[in-house]
Amino acid sequence: MDIERPIRAELIGALLDDFACVEHVPLRHALFTDRIITCDVLAIPRDDRFSGLTIAFEVKCAESAWCPSAGVTNVPFWTRAIKQAADYVYAEVVSDFDDTSLHGRRIAASFVYPANIRRNAKSTEHDIRAWGAFEAACHLRVGRAYIQDILGGRARCLNLYLGTELWSTGKGFSSHANGVLRGRRPLGSQQVDLLSFFPGIDVSLNQN
Repeated sequence: MDIERPIRAELIGALLDDFACVEHVPLRHALFTDRIITCDVLAIPRDDRFSGLTIAFEVKCAESAWCPSAGVTNVPFWTRAIKQAADYVYAEVVSDFDDTSLHGRRIAASFVYPANIRRNAKSTEHDIRAWGAFEAACHLRVGRAYIQDILGGRARCLNLYLGTELWSTGKGFSSHANGVLRGRRPLGSQQVDLLSFFPGIDVSLNQN
């Protein structure tokens, strides 16, 4: 039984106006190139400024995020989800995938969904540990995707968070998005243009 199917459908439904989405896309791992992994959802922005970039999502069943017996956030669940999403980053769509328009594209960033991690006055130690794991994951280009109720619960808004709000329903990409997705990133003690090392990670760059 595919228990994640309705969760993928919910995510795709929230993305569809602004992203072209495909489910279950096989990727060739960037480091272990003989290994094929599969992302749950792959999304390409419709916004011309970002349409050369490819984003992956790791979809999880939210019930597993909670330890009923202990009554606390399941921190290992979140760290494993982050590790899975991190494996997608820089991976390449396999060349024989059915959708030929995706061939050669690489993953620029990935998100875990749904990741409604909050840090506030009511947060427990486990909540803070899970939050901290996601904050560290931003340096691996792994973020959180979560839905929040707005307008007094009359509407729902999907947010993509990668160290800062990157994109949200109705607003589109934030002013920080280009720098986060395309800016120079740390490599050891250096700041380098990591995207230039991977053909296909930004299709618009390769076409210039």
